[in-house]
Amino acid sequence: MAAQNFFSRISSLLSPLAAIALILALIFIAPGLDRSALQFFTLALMWVALASSWNLIGGYAGYTDFGHAIFVGVGAYVVGILIARESSFNLSSALSFPQALMVAFLIGAVFALVIGFPTLRLKGPYFAIAMLGMLAVSREIARNITSVTQGGVGITFPSPFPQMLEIYYVMLIVASVIFLTSLWIFRSQLGTMLQAIAQDEMAADMRGINTTTVKIGIFMLVGGFTALIGATRAYWLGYANPDLAFPEDFTIQMIMITLLGGIGRPWGPVIGGVIFLGLQSIFWTNGGEAHLIVMAALLIIVALFFPKGILGLFDPENRGLGAFLRRDAQPSEKSTLLLSMTDTLRAWQTPSTSQPLLEGRDVTRDFGGIRAINKIDFQIQPGEIVGLLGPNGSGKTTLFDCISGILKPSNGELFLNGEDITHLNPWRVNRYGLARTFQNIRVFEGLTVYENMMASRKWRGVPLWAWMWSAPPETRQHADEFLVFLGLSPFSHMPANSLSAGQQRLLEIGMTLMSDPLVVLIDEATSGISPAMIEDIKTSILRLNQELGLTFFLIEHNRHFAMDLCHRLYVLNHGTLIAEGTAEEIQNNPAVIEAYFGRETS
Repeated sequence: MAAQNFFSRISSLLSPLAAIALILALIFIAPGLDRSALQFFTLALMWVALASSWNLIGGYAGYTDFGHAIFVGVGAYVVGILIARESSFNLSSALSFPQALMVAFLIGAVFALVIGFPTLRLKGPYFAIAMLGMLAVSREIARNITSVTQGGVGITFPSPFPQMLEIYYVMLIVASVIFLTSLWIFRSQLGTMLQAIAQDEMAADMRGINTTTVKIGIFMLVGGFTALIGATRAYWLGYANPDLAFPEDFTIQMIMITLLGGIGRPWGPVIGGVIFLGLQSIFWTNGGEAHLIVMAALLIIVALFFPKGILGLFDPENRGLGAFLRRDAQPSEKSTLLLSMTDTLRAWQTPSTSQPLLEGRDVTRDFGGIRAINKIDFQIQPGEIVGLLGPNGSGKTTLFDCISGILKPSNGELFLNGEDITHLNPWRVNRYGLARTFQNIRVFEGLTVYENMMASRKWRGVPLWAWMWSAPPETRQHADEFLVFLGLSPFSHMPANSLSAGQQRLLEIGMTLMSDPLVVLIDEATSGISPAMIEDIKTSILRLNQELGLTFFLIEHNRHFAMDLCHRLYVLNHGTLIAEGTAEEIQNNPAVIEAYFGRETS
């Protein structure tokens, strides 16, 4: 563990130092370059900037954007209109290029807000297709609003050919700002949020992350950044028309560069951009138009055999080059970190109150003409472990989905610590003090065990500006100590998908604890788990309840597990509550016996 932490600290330090060194080198070598070399470096910087911008939404957040070039066009037209003295807005004098750049950034961000608010509600290929359609629509709008854009002729700048060195330095500044921002975000809590959204948006919502705000915020930043690039490019070329401003192939090349270097990583676009442009230049010189076939074949090979790009070779996983480099940094079997549950987790105490901690009144949920749960009443008192039993299809998970905000009840009310949570979104329910696990384990598989814990921290009360910084020491300490408590500390820097099913279930329980919950809902804790791990899970739940007073409400098919663990039990059948009581009362209840085993016939 110490070796792994040392390796992480060194990597964390080297990354920004390498970035600063690279930027300084690019500043000082420029005056000695001829015009063709300056053009090549400027083009390389443009592609690195474009790919870094796309990576923020397509890589970090996992929203593949096929219409990203739309913001290139927005920046091009904004700077063209504002610099041209005979503009459509009859400006008394044209703005300077730096002033126009700032306006382009703002308008790009606003434009991203306008189109992102509806499109970011779409998932997967639907978002990608919607953005591609937006690109086509924007191009045609620019072509037809001749009073503003001069139609197909386009806008010509008054001084169409600025000094090449000037353009180089402007593009270097833009690319540096975008890259350093992406590097900063990746290392911040906002980066953790974005990676969680990319892995499993519903799970991120349930962990208290306001996914809508995060997605729209990063999309606005991306829109502004890309507009800056489009504005600089248009100024470089000296004019902007619909086809030049909204190029379809730009988005494809952004994606190709990012995939080649490593999607979702800040250095991916830099490495991918350098390699891509170098290979493209070589193949173009020797193969002409055939270079497109060669480049396409190369990227197919990368996508098939290196899906995480070149940087994926250095992933901290138990395979490949990354494992070789970290062979002396593997976690030890034992941790020396001492855990003092009482001293460390005082905030996890259940509030003293005479009212139920969690309560449902007449909770009903209909799906069309089918009633999944019918007027369910329940009460969970502070410090209890309460079970919810019932045959398959009895409505147990539907009830949990209603409680946690994934589904909205058709009728009835839900209260958590006296607060009405009936119609709240999952992230709000989490911030009110309710966390849950899922029947099918939902950890962020592509993140490390430690990153899973940090993505699930208590987000309530964390201001927006704090998202741009690392988590505070006390939060990191809680994550370390919970991992020790759950026996997962040796695996903290391993990907979550490398754990066994039982270990992933323990991790999921640990993730719920990170949000400082009042109540934890556990859906099928023993499903698909080995008998040995079932005992570990039972012991963990009992200790958390007895030592911290944490309240649990759990669904369970393993009746022996539930009977041994729970203070009280509810039983559902066909969406209706048929029994409530202690384990002994439930076992002898005729209605429960009939629900599980059927009515005896003579």
